[in-house]
Amino acid sequence: MNSCNFVGRVGKDVRFFQTYDPEITRVEFSICCWGEKSKPTWVKCKFSESKTWPDERTAFITSGRMIAVSGSISVEAWLSADSTANAALVCSVKVWSFCDGVKAMPKA
Repeated sequence: MNSCNFVGRVGKDVRFFQTYDPEITRVEFSICCWGEKSKPTWVKCKFSESKTWPDERTAFITSGRMIAVSGSISVEAWLSADSTANAALVCSVKVWSFCDGVKAMPKA
């Protein structure tokens, strides 16, 4: 079974991408997770959102918010322009929630 759980702070505000299906929007953001005396681990989080049943909470995913995500894990690998190998942990989010209790309005 491929499942993962991460809790961390959002690095940058959420980004929305249009898919080939006009009714589906892809949502992406990264969170920084850390442990005691360890280096931070960045996790790229992705999920799809239906325009007919949007989740209004998505607009509140902003930089610095504490968030918990649960889903399946994978690794993306690529070569940069200077042929340097790179990799990133990716969580295909199934369930997510805020952990900081902040009820701030999204940025306009």
